[in-house]
Amino acid sequence: MGSGRGSYGAATAPPFYSLPFQAQDEAEKSPTDPPSQEPSAPPPPPEQRYRVYRDLWGRGLYLTHGGKFGGDFLVYPGPPALFHAAALALCPAPGSGLAPGALVAAARLGTHVRKTLLLCSAGPPGGAPAYTSLQWRADLA
Repeated sequence: MGSGRGSYGAATAPPFYSLPFQAQDEAEKSPTDPPSQEPSAPPPPPEQRYRVYRDLWGRGLYLTHGGKFGGDFLVYPGPPALFHAAALALCPAPGSGLAPGALVAAARLGTHVRKTLLLCSAGPPGGAPAYTSLQWRADLA
């Protein structure tokens, strides 16, 4: 017991590491429980996101991954090393719609991190993407 590993010894792991968390949760469910389904919009197809990326890049904007902030891209007016991101671009899947609650949550999240929410639609094939910017104003509430 002097090794500092407790009663598990050097070769065995603690019981809570025996299964990944999701697999352990699934193992505890009975076979009659319905599968858990979390509501989420399907991700946009990669070609849709690429069309938005290419268009914004062509307008002289710089883009980085926006997953940390809940979006698809962070949009910078100049090089990211010199500028803060001005907008958080969100590209919903075509035809999936965006629930009003999710829209409000995304706009508030963008404002909380001091960014404008930029809703991006790739538009029809061969057409230009369409953009709508939203900014939450707490002073109007």
